[in-house]
Amino acid sequence: MHDHHPMSGPKLPSELTDAIIDNVSEDKHALAKCSNVCKAWLPRSRYHHFEHVSLSYEDPDRVRAFIALFDSVPSTITPHIRSLHLAEGRAPLERWLNDHLAKLTMFASVESLTIENATFTHLDSPIMTTFLPSFRMLRELCLLRPYFRSFAQLVQIFGACPLLEHVSLDEFHYWNLIHHQHPSIDEQPLLCLKTLELGVCDKVAVIDWLLAGHKVPAITKLRATILTPHQIASTGALLCALAPSLEHLEIGSGRGYHDSADFTGTQSCSHLNTLFLSLLLADEMRRHINLLNHPHLRAVHFTEYLLEHHVAASENLSWIPTILSHITLSRIEELVFHIVVSDPKDLEAFNWDALTNTLVETSFPKLRTLQFHAEVEIVYLESVVRLDQPKVADLIKRKLPTWATLGVLSM
Repeated sequence: MHDHHPMSGPKLPSELTDAIIDNVSEDKHALAKCSNVCKAWLPRSRYHHFEHVSLSYEDPDRVRAFIALFDSVPSTITPHIRSLHLAEGRAPLERWLNDHLAKLTMFASVESLTIENATFTHLDSPIMTTFLPSFRMLRELCLLRPYFRSFAQLVQIFGACPLLEHVSLDEFHYWNLIHHQHPSIDEQPLLCLKTLELGVCDKVAVIDWLLAGHKVPAITKLRATILTPHQIASTGALLCALAPSLEHLEIGSGRGYHDSADFTGTQSCSHLNTLFLSLLLADEMRRHINLLNHPHLRAVHFTEYLLEHHVAASENLSWIPTILSHITLSRIEELVFHIVVSDPKDLEAFNWDALTNTLVETSFPKLRTLQFHAEVEIVYLESVVRLDQPKVADLIKRKLPTWATLGVLSM
C-alpha cells in the first residue's frame, strides 16, 4: 500500500492570480468566490470588492450593518475602501449622517467621496471640523444637492481637503438669499485641482474665488453647463486664465436659465421671455467665450437648447459656430454636440449652414470624432427623451455629408 499524503496544488505567480481577479473586478459574485479560494487570493479580491461603498437613507438597516462591520475589532476591510457615496434624504427621518460622523472617519483610505443631500448648518459643525479633514487621501469630491448657509462653508470644505484634484458641484441651495453673498475669503484655491465640474451652482462665486488666488489651478478639464446669462462673463474669464492648461471643455446652456432669479417676474409672456433669454444667452456666449488661445485643447462638448418650434429659424441663432470659429491653433480631436429641442421639427432649425462653414474654414485636421446627440424635452413631464435615432442620423448625415464620408461622424 502506498501512503497518501495531502497534496497542495502548484503555487501560481501572484502576477497571474492578480490578473485573474482583476479580470472579474466588476462582478461582485465572482469576487466573493475568489476570496474563498485561498488566503493568498483574499487581499486582491477585497481590493476590488470593497473599492466602492454606497450608504443611503433608503436602506437604514444596511447603513447600520456596514458601519458595525467596519467598526468591529477583527475588521480589515476599511483600507480597501477607496470610493464612498453617502446619501441623505430630505425628510428629517431620512437624515443619518450627523449620527454616524465619528464612525465614518475610519475610512482614511478614501480617495473619492460623494455626498448627496447633506445640509451644512454651521462652520463649526462636525462634518466640517472632523469628518472631512479625516480623508487625508481624498482626491475627488462630488457634492450633489447640498444645502449651505453661505458660500464660505463651501470654501472651508475645500480648505479641509487641500489635495483635491477633481471637484464636482451640482444643484446647490442656500437656506436664505440673504446668505447668498460673496464676501472676500482668505482661503487659497485648490492648487492641485485638475478637473472642475460645475452644474447648477453658484458659478460666479466659485470662479471669482479661483481667480482671486495668487495662482490659478492648472485645470485640464472644465465642465460648465446649465449656464445662465449672468454667469457667462465669469466663465469666459476662467477660460482665459486656463488657456495654458485646458485640454477638455464641456460648456452649454440648459432649461434652468428660464427660471433664473435674475429674471423673476418676467414669466408672464412665455414666448417673448423664452426668445429674449435665448437671444441674450447666445449674445453673452459670443461676447465672452473665446477659445482663441488654447493650444492644448483636444476635446470640446457643446450643449444647446433650441427654441420652441413656433419661433422662426431666423431668430434661432446658435452660438456654437461662433465659438468654434475662434479655434485657430487647432489640435481638436473630438467635437460633441448635444442638442435638446422642444419639438423634433426644431432640429431642422439648427444653424447647420453656419456650423458646416465653420468646420470647413477651421479645417480641424486632427479631428477624429464628430458626435451628435439629439433629444426632445417634454416640459410637462420634466423629462428628456431621445429622438428617433435613424431619422436623426439621416438628417445629420444630410447636413454634414463631408464628415459622414470621412467616417468621423457618429450619433
